[in-house]
Amino acid sequence: MAYLPEFEVDIFISYAHVDNATANPAELGWVELFSEHLRVELDRLTGRSGKAAIWWDKALGKNQVFNQTIQTRLERSALLLVLTSRGHLASEYCQQEVRWFCESVSQQPWGLQIGDRLRLVNVRLQNIHHSQWPPQYQVALCHDFHDVQPAGGFGTPFAPGSAEFKRVLLELRDTLFHTLGHFRAVIDAGAPDSLPVDVALAPLVNFQKWFGIVCVNPPPDSVADWPGALETLRAWTWQNTAEVRWAQIEQQARLPAWLGAAKLLVLNRSPKNSTDAEKYCAEAQRRWPELPVLVINSQASPNLPLRRIVFTRVQTSPTTSRRADLLSEALQESQQLEETLQELQVRWPRPALEFHWPDADQPSAALFRERVSEWLDTEFQLQLAIQKFFPNAQQARLLNDQRGWLVARLLQFSIDEKASYFLKFFEQRDDFEREWDCCAQAENWLGKEVFALQPIEDLADPLEAFPVASPYRYPVCYKTSGAPGAFYLTLKECYRQNSFDFVESAFDRLLETLSDGQPVPEPVNEVPWSTAPGNDFCWPQEMKRCLRETLDELELYGPALYGEQKKWDECHARLRHLGSPSLPQWLTETRPVVRGHVHGNPESRNCLVNSANARDIRLVGCGAYRMAGRLVADLALIEHDLKMSLLNTEAAARGFFDLDVAHVQAWCAMESLAIDEKLAYEPAHAANAPDSVQRAYALIGHLRLRAQKVSADGEGHHYFAALLYWTLYGLHKRRLPPTKQLLALHSASEILRVFGT
Repeated sequence: MAYLPEFEVDIFISYAHVDNATANPAELGWVELFSEHLRVELDRLTGRSGKAAIWWDKALGKNQVFNQTIQTRLERSALLLVLTSRGHLASEYCQQEVRWFCESVSQQPWGLQIGDRLRLVNVRLQNIHHSQWPPQYQVALCHDFHDVQPAGGFGTPFAPGSAEFKRVLLELRDTLFHTLGHFRAVIDAGAPDSLPVDVALAPLVNFQKWFGIVCVNPPPDSVADWPGALETLRAWTWQNTAEVRWAQIEQQARLPAWLGAAKLLVLNRSPKNSTDAEKYCAEAQRRWPELPVLVINSQASPNLPLRRIVFTRVQTSPTTSRRADLLSEALQESQQLEETLQELQVRWPRPALEFHWPDADQPSAALFRERVSEWLDTEFQLQLAIQKFFPNAQQARLLNDQRGWLVARLLQFSIDEKASYFLKFFEQRDDFEREWDCCAQAENWLGKEVFALQPIEDLADPLEAFPVASPYRYPVCYKTSGAPGAFYLTLKECYRQNSFDFVESAFDRLLETLSDGQPVPEPVNEVPWSTAPGNDFCWPQEMKRCLRETLDELELYGPALYGEQKKWDECHARLRHLGSPSLPQWLTETRPVVRGHVHGNPESRNCLVNSANARDIRLVGCGAYRMAGRLVADLALIEHDLKMSLLNTEAAARGFFDLDVAHVQAWCAMESLAIDEKLAYEPAHAANAPDSVQRAYALIGHLRLRAQKVSADGEGHHYFAALLYWTLYGLHKRRLPPTKQLLALHSASEILRVFGT
């Protein structure tokens, strides 16, 4: 049985016979090795051997006639994996497989696209330009299994088992596994039990519960602006209510199952489908006269001038039907759209969530509320965001976590006096989408140590609820442990508020979570830094330019950092010449490094600690998660964040410095010692430092001990290359105040002093 029992085959591999050919008949071909590696990796994720059914016809030749067996297999396959190559594009047989699959799935209730995921996955064995791909999958990205060649080159497939092959294979495995899981969720929501006897006529969601909108695009239609008009309307509705759910259909036979519970019918009308559109509209108004109809017209006509709204009332029963015709361009004007829907008497549920803000007598309660409202523009946007995750909630209690909000855009709240949750807001759509995509993968690795994402009910694709045109920040909601009253602080807040013993225990638990419990694989040979885009640590010209600008800006203050001009001049010279004319040899020589699960962004603001139990930690912000990243990368980022966070807690600010000069110099001395000792640095090395410096470097000693276990060499070249990168990256993003920039420059200079310039 397949992973999806509704299908016989989970993954059908379409390939050209020439891509599996070998000079030695006794050897296994590339496609056969690829399919076996893929099967093993999917077995590891599903937990059972052969759970995900992969099928490919080993006996087929490139000139065989397309037969019924292949047609049947394709028809009963959940996903089609295409090995795109010159051979595949040249084979009419292979192209027929793609066409047949797409034609077959178009007759199924799920179609070719599940949410934002195609059921067709493109794997490039050669550097075939996007314009040459079949149109069926030009809308999606691909997985490249070929080496990078200069422009115009075709490339060669990665050798099966090589480091490059394994890296891309794991990414492909994740894509397939999560697409199958996404498909499983859609099927469980109400799709049929078998394939493909009849087209599904029943809605996949309970439209009785929601403000259901049915969107009909009658064929034949080739209007280019229809998708854009539809997305504008969908985005506008999601910005006004949390309770809207959409269904998009093309077949008139499916209308009765949907319209009986719908609140609005949206109909596409164009010159090419006007007859069918009017027929659909008349039928809907006859059978459901109380259902409002919004007709979107793609072109103006004598009866419908540009931006003019015309209402037609058709008397078919004691009830008068309601219809509004609107030109697609008018959807861009929210006022026209709102007036039109008011005329149609369309009123959707508005958020009815009652907020309980922190008591006014709590410290900074008023400032907290002001900051929240300022960040989201209005309280309504926060109300709407929470209501999307919790449509039945009556009240939400917002918890005063001002610093966490200001720095991490993280808001903790409880629903109906029960379990508490976190909202984390993203400014960039790409970061928001990556968080949804990566969090489930990280949950498989971290288990209970990661806050799971709160789903949105009856949405196969939760991103639909937060459209691109949204005027507010993009929220992700995390579930807490579910224990009433459990209050979680960011690790950064723990640094400020808790005892060292508490912080040390939480910090050790974080390191255990990231490093323990996963087998350490054999190291692979890689360069620590590269100038090639896509490398883990890429050194672009922009970062080099920013480093030089920072040095120039801080030229006047550098000597005060050391207490003498000479040491600053040495630091300045090391950093100014970094990458000129080339990077230091230790950053470009191939060295062994261990790969495995990495969180990607385990900063102190993304680590949440139960205020009553230091060993109870949860990680959020998993959008940079990678299945096969460098294990030292997480640890190096934590060290950089630890130093910058703890040093920001000093209260003694003097002039330009937020730390007094004596403290700055003590920090510099301890940082130099920590770099000199490399991975051999331990907590005991910090014993003679001032208290606040000791606090930071004792924790760094714990971190270095952990780094030894996942480093492939005693010197830690990859670890300190990552530490240097994160230090300079912080300067590049301008995230640090001037004093911290000086301290970061010193740290980077010391790494270069010890490892070579």
